[in-house]
Amino acid sequence: MREFTKPEKKILRKLASEAYARELHQALGDLDSAFSDWRNGRIDGFQLSDFVHEFHQGTSRDLYIQYTRSDPGLLVARAVARHLLKESEVPKPLLAALKGLVEYCREYAEEPETD
Repeated sequence: MREFTKPEKKILRKLASEAYARELHQALGDLDSAFSDWRNGRIDGFQLSDFVHEFHQGTSRDLYIQYTRSDPGLLVARAVARHLLKESEVPKPLLAALKGLVEYCREYAEEPETD
C-alpha cells in the first residue's frame, strides 16, 4: 500500500469514522432487540442488564479499540469489503490504492471461522 498524502489521510479518517458509526449502529440493533424482549416480558431486568454489560465490555469495547488503534486505510478497506461503505463513497484514487487490501479483506471475511 502506498503512502497517503495528508489530505488523503484526512479523508480516510473521515471514512473510517463513518464506518465505525455504521458498524456500531448495526451492533446496537442487537442490543435493541434485547430491550424489546425486556419490554415484551420475554426476558427480565437482570437478563437485560447482562446483555447491556456484555455489549459494553465486549462489542462496544472491541469496536472502539479497533477503530481507534488501527490504520485508517485498513479500516476503510475492511469497511468496503464488508459493505459498510460503498465503493462509490471512497474517492477513486484512494479506492484504487486500497484495491489489494479490499480484496484481501473480502477473501479473509469469506473464510469460515475455526475454533
